[in-house]
Amino acid sequence: ASIDYGVGAGFVPGIEVSADIYSSETLFTISPRFTKYFTDYTYAVVGYHQYIYSTGYDTLNISFNLSMEYLPQNTISFGVSYGGDVETKDPEKRVFDFNTGITFRITENLMGIIEYSWVETKYGRTHRIGYINRVQW
Repeated sequence: ASIDYGVGAGFVPGIEVSADIYSSETLFTISPRFTKYFTDYTYAVVGYHQYIYSTGYDTLNISFNLSMEYLPQNTISFGVSYGGDVETKDPEKRVFDFNTGITFRITENLMGIIEYSWVETKYGRTHRIGYINRVQW
C-alpha cells in the first residue's frame, strides 16, 4: 500500500508499506519518501527503505530518483540507491545501484518502459536490461 499527500506543486511526503510472503519467511518493507514536483511528469524523489525479514534479518538503503518529461506525457528517468543487501542477506555486503529508463506512450492507457541498471557490490558488477508494458486507467 502506498500513500502520498500533497496539493499542487511542491514537496509531497509519502510512505509505502508492503509484505512479500515467501514459503519460509515474509519480507516487510517500509519506505518513507519525499517527492518534489516541478510539473506533472517532472519530479525528484528521495527515499529511505527499511527491509525487515520475519526471520530477524533487516537492512536499509537510501535512494534518489529524477524523472523528466521529454515529450508530452513521456519521461526519461535516472536513479541511484545505496545500502544493505536484501537478496542474499549478507550484513557485510553493500549494494550501489544506478538505473535509467525511458517511458513512452503507445496509446492513452498503454505505456512501454525500457530500463537499464548497473549494480555493483563487493562481489562484482551486474548489468540488467528490461522492458515492461504498463496499463493505466
